[in-house]
Amino acid sequence: MTRRKLWPYIRWSLVLLLCVGGVYLLDWEAVLRSVRRLSIAWLAVILAVMTLDRVLMAWKWSLLLKALGIQLGLPVGLRICYQGSFVSSFFSVGGDVLRAECVARSVGRRSEAYASVLMERLIGVVSAVNLAALGAIVFVFTRAVHPSLGWGGLALAGVVVVNGSLVLSLNPRIHSYLCSIVRISDSSPLLAFARRGYHAYALFKWNRRVIFWNCLLTFGEQVLQTVILLMLAKALMMDVQPLTFLAASAGFYFLSKLPLAQDIWGLGEVSAIVVYGLIWLPAAEAFSMAMIFRGLQIVNVLPGWWFMSKMSESFLSSLQEKSDTSIRTTEGRGAGVGRLGGG
Repeated sequence: MTRRKLWPYIRWSLVLLLCVGGVYLLDWEAVLRSVRRLSIAWLAVILAVMTLDRVLMAWKWSLLLKALGIQLGLPVGLRICYQGSFVSSFFSVGGDVLRAECVARSVGRRSEAYASVLMERLIGVVSAVNLAALGAIVFVFTRAVHPSLGWGGLALAGVVVVNGSLVLSLNPRIHSYLCSIVRISDSSPLLAFARRGYHAYALFKWNRRVIFWNCLLTFGEQVLQTVILLMLAKALMMDVQPLTFLAASAGFYFLSKLPLAQDIWGLGEVSAIVVYGLIWLPAAEAFSMAMIFRGLQIVNVLPGWWFMSKMSESFLSSLQEKSDTSIRTTEGRGAGVGRLGGG
């Protein structure tokens, strides 16, 4: 049995294991008490802030498209982002493929569309690592833990590596060198498309100001996600210290956006128990907050389901084929595809 065919069984086995463990280890009465504290008014406020976050995500993606000469417009970009976010709630790769294909169908520039999605994801990874590193440093000092050079060095190393990788990926010499050693043949349609996409991605080197501002917007959007978690904690009447909680939320956000956490339902909730346990938050409260947060994220992208219903069946079938191809290509390279960044 191939790894691709085996993975669904592994995935659902882990989900079942987490569910059984949750049934026996969690205090479900405490979980229900936490959930009952949440009011409809708080839910409405949090969903409104999540909608603002969705608009911010669409805006920063439209800036990347504009840098490649694609004028999409915020309303159209927001609609496509809702569609992509809805699909990404259930399939790790499909949402990005759908967004790129929607843009390609609108303007006919497929390579640039995929390059914009790739850049957005890379910026999301860089920003998430930066936020997690900042959260780790704040956590060490606010928890009165003895500051360790090891913690600081690890955080600094992560920041240097991811930010340096992004900068080097836009370096003209690096681009020329990679093109000279790879020499991708046009005889393979998939590899030829990959080369065109890489050349389109390299065009960002002429728009570094756009990349800089996009990095700031992405960092702000991810900070907003931690603020939403703080709002949810306050809505559940949890006794938390805001700065320490935000620091822990930066780590939880980073872990929840890893491919494995998104593919396996329940793993994000377990991550919440572990991370928020470091600030002495009870497991039942951490679990209920993470569970409600996931539910609100799904509710927030439901407009994407309505937009999806307006799309033609033939277009959706072609997207499924492209998504399957992307998954096979990703697995062949031994790399997981994740949703680190905005929404």
